[in-house]
Amino acid sequence: QRMTFYCKPCTKLVCRDCTVAEHRPGPKHDPQEVSKVAQKYKEELQTLAAKTKAAADNMKKTDDTISKELNSITTNCEQEMKKVEEHFAHLRAKLDKAKQEATDKLQV
Repeated sequence: QRMTFYCKPCTKLVCRDCTVAEHRPGPKHDPQEVSKVAQKYKEELQTLAAKTKAAADNMKKTDDTISKELNSITTNCEQEMKKVEEHFAHLRAKLDKAKQEATDKLQV
């Protein structure tokens, strides 16, 4: 027979005859027409799909933002490292000049 009913508590599809025998409406069974139940679940699934898409879109935006920030941090670190290297190169040049001047004075 065609399974035209859905018993919610059992989460099973059942035929019309089973709604009279094994899945008679009561505290343990609640057979409903598949078409009505399917429409309800379809709407719930559509709502969940929309929420999931929105969450995925939000995660994509967050991922893009994080990627941009990481690139910016990397660029900033590279610029700061260059400044540090230049600063210490300048200090070394000053020290080398002072050393040369001191040794020149001692050799006279």
